[in-house]
Amino acid sequence: MEYEYHYSPDPYSEAGLYGPEQSSQLGEYCWTGKNASVEVPLADQVILRLAGIGSEWVAKPPVVRIKTPWEERIATVGQGQWGENRLLVPQGQAPKFLVVEVTADHVWVPYRYGINDDMRELGVMISMSGVRPHKPSIQQERI
Repeated sequence: MEYEYHYSPDPYSEAGLYGPEQSSQLGEYCWTGKNASVEVPLADQVILRLAGIGSEWVAKPPVVRIKTPWEERIATVGQGQWGENRLLVPQGQAPKFLVVEVTADHVWVPYRYGINDDMRELGVMISMSGVRPHKPSIQQERI
């Protein structure tokens, strides 16, 4: 199958993110699904900010893992505020952007908890300040 001329995939969806939203407390953010991938400008130290909705709404908030090319660990996730994840970057890294994979051990649906009528399968909120969706490389296949 070849992509049609003018086909433009949604960069957020392709990266495992829902479209950007705005919070008066947190600023611009996106919800992840179970798996998401973002790019952060490379520096000596990279900060990835994550937040969840809290156990007062969801019986069991997801455990979130972050993965870079050199480490994988459980993420700090704030409840109602950003939890900061400082990622130290080894010297000699050449790319301009660091790809960070974010994985929630499970997703939750706000509708099932009576919060609202949102049927999306949500993982965790990720601050989009200095972050952009990672566009995966796509190999075109012909069927």
